[in-house]
Amino acid sequence: MQRFVIPSLDKTINTTPCTVALGNFDGVHLAHQRLLNTAKETENASAVFTFSEEVPHFLTTTEERIQQLEQNGIDLLFLVSFSLVKSLSCQEFVLFLKEKLACRHVVCGYNFRFGKGALGNAQTLADLSKSHGLACTVLPEITQNGQAISSSRIRSLLQDGNVDTVSTLLGRPHSLSGIVQKGYSIGRRLQVPTLNLHISPNTAKIRHGVYVSQTLIGRMMYPSITNIGNNPTFERDTVTCETYLLDTGGNFYEKAVTVQLLSFLREEKRFDSFDELKEAIENDLARARAFHQIHPKP
Repeated sequence: MQRFVIPSLDKTINTTPCTVALGNFDGVHLAHQRLLNTAKETENASAVFTFSEEVPHFLTTTEERIQQLEQNGIDLLFLVSFSLVKSLSCQEFVLFLKEKLACRHVVCGYNFRFGKGALGNAQTLADLSKSHGLACTVLPEITQNGQAISSSRIRSLLQDGNVDTVSTLLGRPHSLSGIVQKGYSIGRRLQVPTLNLHISPNTAKIRHGVYVSQTLIGRMMYPSITNIGNNPTFERDTVTCETYLLDTGGNFYEKAVTVQLLSFLREEKRFDSFDELKEAIENDLARARAFHQIHPKP
């Protein structure tokens, strides 16, 4: 996938005729993937035009979005800062796509908004595209079990801890990525040393608790169990993601890891003693191992 970071709106960025899918693509969920597939089905190169900034309570970082778009087989990616295009009128935006990006066909969802003050909608885009000689495809609402597939719905499900449904809507498990950091060594004292990741306050909120997970390190996927929260037993202030690799040793400090959440086990809670905490962890480990036996890693 060829990546273009757009520095200004007055320069020609691309000369290859392309079909451009428009949107934020936060999460690159199944509805987004339908947009991508529509762009790929035309005779032109497939392209995505999206913003370089993460949205509030983002599901995926910019780099994670780029990775997902590449895995979905997109040819061209146009990244632009919202500040560059926010003042464009609807017509100016369409002309920019045509003249600077060599767009010949645009694809958007039924609820797409654009132009200064978000005054334009999908019908506006269709009308302007036609008047400027561009094809336009507007996709209807994509649903699952009668409910729209959307980033906002996925955020709500994460707040409920419903990662099973989130996996269905994304077409893959929801994940948290980062560099393993030093923690408080509590897990090591409990003989369950954890990989500790910082969670950005700008990421989508996830219900605090214990999850069955799997963890990607390099090219290896390990069965694991993950606690997301602020460790009320030890009265921590910051929210962390602490992951224990089941029956796998090794020093992964400062390694890049991706933790995929598979199933919610229980709420995070405060324990009155170290022994109570240890007993709860042993129970969690037994349930996680049972889950992984029934659902072996891919």
